Amino acid sequence: MGYLGAVSALLTLSSALLYSASFPPLELHALAWLALAPLLVVAARERPRVAALHGFLWGWVVCLAIGWPLAGMLSRHLSIAPWLGWVGFAGGATFLVGAHVAVFAAWLSWISAGGRGGPLAIAAGWVVSEWIRLHGSAGIPWALSGYSQVPAAPLLQIADLAGPFGIGALVALVNAAVASTLAPRLRPPRPALAVACVAALFALAFSYGSWRLAERRDHGSVVDVAILQDGRAPSLVDVAAESDEALARYLALSEAASDGSPRIVFWPEYALSFVPDETPLESQQILDASDLIAADVVFGAPQVEPLDDAAADAPAHAPAHAPADRRSSETRHNSVFLVRDGELAGRYDKEEPLPLSERDSFGVRSHLGLPSYAPGTKTAPLASSAGRIGVLLCSEAMQPSLARERVRDGAVLLVNPSNDSWFGAEFAQRTQLRIASMRAVESRRFLIRPTTTGYSAVIDPTGRIIAKSGLDRAEILAARVLPRDEITPYHRFGDVLVGLALAWVAWTSYRAAAAGSAGSRSIFIGSRSST
Repeated sequence: MGYLGAVSALLTLSSALLYSASFPPLELHALAWLALAPLLVVAARERPRVAALHGFLWGWVVCLAIGWPLAGMLSRHLSIAPWLGWVGFAGGATFLVGAHVAVFAAWLSWISAGGRGGPLAIAAGWVVSEWIRLHGSAGIPWALSGYSQVPAAPLLQIADLAGPFGIGALVALVNAAVASTLAPRLRPPRPALAVACVAALFALAFSYGSWRLAERRDHGSVVDVAILQDGRAPSLVDVAAESDEALARYLALSEAASDGSPRIVFWPEYALSFVPDETPLESQQILDASDLIAADVVFGAPQVEPLDDAAADAPAHAPAHAPADRRSSETRHNSVFLVRDGELAGRYDKEEPLPLSERDSFGVRSHLGLPSYAPGTKTAPLASSAGRIGVLLCSEAMQPSLARERVRDGAVLLVNPSNDSWFGAEFAQRTQLRIASMRAVESRRFLIRPTTTGYSAVIDPTGRIIAKSGLDRAEILAARVLPRDEITPYHRFGDVLVGLALAWVAWTSYRAAAAGSAGSRSIFIGSRSST
């Protein structure tokens, strides 16, 4: 590696570290507005193949700096050796993120060689890359540039217009404007005008956010809610003794919470490990508790259903210790139940189980003897006494499209029952809370987040956390929420910004290809005429 190669590598590493520092645990949000610029400069000065290597290195470093708890989570969740967890992490998340950034960097190198790498093209390419990463087979939401600005209150508010990709586009635009002052290949025809436009757009976004924050949002009927946090990490394997103890703890917490006269009491994901339909005595205790405290109860537990005839030959999803004939005839769901007026009034089955940790990807879970969970079918929001509640079960809060579906189906509140105990790192649990906060802003809904060990929270429609628990201790959070029915532009039109970005990427690529072909023909014709 020569001197220039060393400089490029140093710029790439610096860019990755600065970008990582804008997320937890450091949360230096302002760095995100400059962190991408060194990578963009490197991509513009290198050939596509070399730029791709730098992009992959950038993604790998960011993954390592931000996502290293995922290695331990894989180890604990799958009950495998720690080194295998690191292998899965390095070969999975780092590759997926690195590969997307590598393609983006190579594309930027190619278009910038023909003078097409202006701020708008860069922002469009970055948005498309992040959207594909979020919606890929693994769906990796961590380190999306839009989430670097949580909880930067004014700028966060544009999420109700264009979701996390709108904020990400603005971050990329500012970085591209900075990079264009350093790399001639990234300068548009009128660089001063382009920089001025980006600055004006930033100021407009800030002004819009300030206006939205100043709006009054206290109209409507107030609903008192309580969140129960047991403080103990649940097991994903059915153990009768543990189930009884967990039920007793949550019933005691519910009784204690009734002093505040809540209208709805929320228990977290995996609050109970037994199947309600198969345990009538235990289930009756929950029904009686709801009647006694005069409140709805929303709780997480598994659900097992018989397979229909068409699915008789499908892979089993029952626990490994279940009888063989049962495993072949039943399917298992990660579910949330609603108890209202002393009766079971609704159930939601998780629609998108996580690969490996819930879904039996590549047969890993069945090989390890672990239960796996089948995706549920689309259902209406839970009809509580305070209005319809849209459920985003644990990792589903990482997907903006699922929150949009809940709102379009009539949800006036959002709930995100979760179990983050598997992360084993405080900042990872904080990261999950930050990402979930974006769903509240996009939808202008209160989001209630009950977790097993923290962080449990209640988030208002501006993304402000109005109640938050500690970690690894039993707590009762009390808060007041307002059911809301407004439909934001983002929930009405979805990721239209991504569609526009994709169109601009296609147009820019076409122009770059056409310019390259014309250049090749000119050289060829010139060489012939000179002979």
